[in-house]
Amino acid sequence: MLILSYVLLVPGLTQVLFSFNIVVNVLGHRINVQPEKGHVACTETVTGLVDLLEKTGSRTGAVLIILYAVVVPVVKLLLLAVGEIFRFSSSECLVIIARVCINIVQCISKWACPDMFAYILLVHLVRLLNSDPLVLTAAKLDVGFSCFSVFCVCSTISSLGISLPHLPGRTPAAGSPLLGAKVVKLLAAGIAAIFAIFFIAGLSIPCMSLRIDERQLYPPNGSVPYSAKPLVESLAIPDLLKSDISILSCTQWLVQEIGHGEANSLFALVMFGLCVIALPLADVLCLLLAAFRLDPQTTAAEAPSSQPCWFYSWAKVLRKLAMLDVSIMGVYVITFCMGIYKKQGIVLSTHTGVLMLIVAEVAHTLLYWLVSGAAEHAEALAEEELIAYRAAAQEAGGLDADGPQGLSCCGISKFLQLPVGLGPAKGRSEIIPLM
Repeated sequence: MLILSYVLLVPGLTQVLFSFNIVVNVLGHRINVQPEKGHVACTETVTGLVDLLEKTGSRTGAVLIILYAVVVPVVKLLLLAVGEIFRFSSSECLVIIARVCINIVQCISKWACPDMFAYILLVHLVRLLNSDPLVLTAAKLDVGFSCFSVFCVCSTISSLGISLPHLPGRTPAAGSPLLGAKVVKLLAAGIAAIFAIFFIAGLSIPCMSLRIDERQLYPPNGSVPYSAKPLVESLAIPDLLKSDISILSCTQWLVQEIGHGEANSLFALVMFGLCVIALPLADVLCLLLAAFRLDPQTTAAEAPSSQPCWFYSWAKVLRKLAMLDVSIMGVYVITFCMGIYKKQGIVLSTHTGVLMLIVAEVAHTLLYWLVSGAAEHAEALAEEELIAYRAAAQEAGGLDADGPQGLSCCGISKFLQLPVGLGPAKGRSEIIPLM
């Protein structure tokens, strides 16, 4: 999957990402509102946008586009190569380097596609301007968007399928926890509530806006005489040249477009509906459940388990797939880059919804740090208890020195009635599996 995704990177960089056309019909005049004069429609590719930004003096914007669209994919390949070369090295230092390289790849993989989210919003903003017969618009995502989106999603998923090199003989030290289990639960619940409030608000409130200056209609850009300005204003045309969009409304629009047979809307829906909305919610839910399972009640007859918490294990994966942070960065990058069109009267800007989503993402990050610290401490403590249990089992002689092999520290193995590796001892009956 990783190799196939990189095959799609080349057309993703060179083919058209999106195109749009805006026409204003007023007083018998048909005016094309375009950022580049002489073009029937605005079409952009990654390479073309970089070249345009460089020519117009927006070098910072060009660097940002190159960083995310080109540098990140190349760095991922180089780090993967280093990780696989050193994976089976006899030197522990080189194995550690391999682990670090692969871990970095898994963390930065999703950061190749921030501007893809902004392109989806931009196309929808242009379509919202349509008000037949005064304002006519056409906008679509093109083949470059499809290729780059598939590359981003597939390369991110496939990178998570690469296992970290094993370091034998390494046992993490438990130490003493900074916060108790009850405090972690209370903080986790509060942070999750803050996330939910700002996340829902951020999805519902407009996060991006498009404004077209009405001066585009008058000379020297347009052909409508200044004497007709009162009539233009009476038709409310300036108000028609404004549009705002929220992530929720954009997602609803994408669902409708899929019903009309637009294939690119399916890729866009996966990017927004799954990566921006569903996965962050699922990650926060898993983190919250992991926090409330930090202190499972065990009896003296039960043996310790070294298996990691199922909820926390999934939370670590979902964290690397959730792209709320990436989409926020994409909105800022593209609005910054589109600033080159401001002199032509086309203004793309961020809205209040982005600020709400930033707060939600900060809460998400804090929750992850809080729960991950507590969960990893619990795992290290369980590992120490298991080592002590195995030592006691060997001395007793009647117990399996391998210890229990439950599904997780959360007690899910007991809920599912899964068999454990501990053989039946005196006074104990073997658990009968349901599966």
